[in-house]
Amino acid sequence: MEYEFKFPLWKNYVIGIILILMGLIFILSFFWRGVSMDNLKHLFTFPTIIVTIIYLAILWGGVSYIRKAKNNIRLKIDNKRIAYRIISKSRYEPLFTNFDLKSEWKIILFSEIIHSQINYNSFWGHNIKVELKNGKVLELKDVGGLSKKDKYKIVDIINAKCSKN
Repeated sequence: MEYEFKFPLWKNYVIGIILILMGLIFILSFFWRGVSMDNLKHLFTFPTIIVTIIYLAILWGGVSYIRKAKNNIRLKIDNKRIAYRIISKSRYEPLFTNFDLKSEWKIILFSEIIHSQINYNSFWGHNIKVELKNGKVLELKDVGGLSKKDKYKIVDIINAKCSKN
């Protein structure tokens, strides 16, 4: 049986709506002030064009965030392995890498796993730790956006499949 765990839709929609509103507020501010020929020439200065491009990118990011919300799979489990999407290689850029749904998958075979457990950290929240046979301990921070219930279900599935091996 195959399981797929997705980032909660409501979180994707909230983030997307916030980004859309941020982009729209700046763009609509031109219309609220009223566009006349006198202030129209001020719209085409270099700083205004750069800021407008930034806000259009934020608006586009919000729309794409909502469009890709249903395909935001974070972790897959099948009969032989676990595959989870690597969100970022750096811990300082997790928000913007959510847009990239083509990021690489990290694969762990059940034959390499001893057991898994949930650890609580006040900064990261509930995290899944997987102990491998080669002595390494992997902390799956990339699936941190999943609900606590999903994380416990993942740990139960991993431990059940590892006990069969």
